[in-house]
Amino acid sequence: MQIQSNDDGHYFPLVAVDDPDRKKKPKKNQGELVLFEDKNKGGRPAFEVTEEVLEKVQHCASLGLNYRQTAHCLGISYHTFNEKKKEFSKLSDAFEVGRSFGIFEAAEALKREVKAGDIKAIKYFLNNRARADWSEKPEVEVNINNSVTMVFDAEDQNA
Repeated sequence: MQIQSNDDGHYFPLVAVDDPDRKKKPKKNQGELVLFEDKNKGGRPAFEVTEEVLEKVQHCASLGLNYRQTAHCLGISYHTFNEKKKEFSKLSDAFEVGRSFGIFEAAEALKREVKAGDIKAIKYFLNNRARADWSEKPEVEVNINNSVTMVFDAEDQNA
């Protein structure tokens, strides 16, 4: 390989035309050999949405990671992740499927604990699924006169 300098004093490698791996157009003609400028573009490699990437997105979302955290796990910027979501609907779909699956797994585990008789799990389940009937916190109402009124069930007042 030969080294050539351009007009502004920068050096770059030149590669002969007979190199079968080169697909660039010739840059300079020196005698009988046409040479190419081999510049390093730098930066990150192009991000491709593959089945492996979609599986990783699903897994990250199932663990409760947000878009920014998922992008970091993929090794790309948040901006790139958003651009790819716009370009490939499969990426957004994979995230939503993963998020739903994570919620499903957590709900399933909670249900197992409830069935096993775990009192904390039972209280958590009832407080979140039947709040009106099972809430441990009293309901607070604020009326127009800026006064606070505590509202209790009839059973709570008799106790």
